[in-house]
Amino acid sequence: MNLGRYVLLILIVFSSTVLAKDWQALYSQNSEAFWRDWEVQIARASKCAAPDIMKRYLSAAAELGGNASVTERNAEIIESLAISQSKCLLAGLELLPSKSRGRVVFLFLLHPLYHEPNEIEDPLQRLWSKGLFPASRKAFLDAQAPATLPR
Repeated sequence: MNLGRYVLLILIVFSSTVLAKDWQALYSQNSEAFWRDWEVQIARASKCAAPDIMKRYLSAAAELGGNASVTERNAEIIESLAISQSKCLLAGLELLPSKSRGRVVFLFLLHPLYHEPNEIEDPLQRLWSKGLFPASRKAFLDAQAPATLPR
């Protein structure tokens, strides 16, 4: 491996760990900086360049689930992704730990704010009917059962 590739690899690993933010703390300390950075995360996730980028966004969205204004913004984005880029959304969702996956499904897919439930479910069901993304399908089915919000 040449030196340039090695340095690039180190930068990628470093940035993915160092740039992992405590979004709750940032929101409480500086909401303007939070929203600026959060919109960058949304833009990155919306490009669907890699499942890991979507995973990081969804993970943070699940973590911020108790904040009403952030949840509304995330609902708008995640619902739109479910409709227009469902494969990308589910690929990122598959990478989440089970509890986070369940929170995303419960908060943003099972009870949509901006779209009708069938608008969200239909594109997802088309992928699930092909046997794709089984962990996400299980999370969706589990969230439909009477239970409490996964923690």
